[in-house]
Amino acid sequence: MPTFVYMTRCDGCGQCVDICPSDIMHIDTTYRRAFNIEPNMCWECYACVKACPQDFVSPIRTTPWGSIKSPAEYEAPSAEAMNSQQLAHEPEALKIDALPALTPDKFKQGLV
Repeated sequence: MPTFVYMTRCDGCGQCVDICPSDIMHIDTTYRRAFNIEPNMCWECYACVKACPQDFVSPIRTTPWGSIKSPAEYEAPSAEAMNSQQLAHEPEALKIDALPALTPDKFKQGLV
């Protein structure tokens, strides 16, 4: 679930806009408050929350606090995993069998 801006606390400084890697945080021109223009595209990195000088500490979550494992709780990646193009725990975390990918021969031929 994407972050949520408390309009009563936002002063429209734009620091969340500057730091958002998805470029989806914008400032409402009428109210001078930040808002997320495309919530479905939010990465939930919470960079906006960390950058906010108004001590915004309460993003909306879809899972209970403490239910997500910390990085230290996962096994270290194997040498094979380090050479893979997949991110950690893909595709299992996405609940799919395999990620769609082009084979090296398709790179040379282009998409058909």
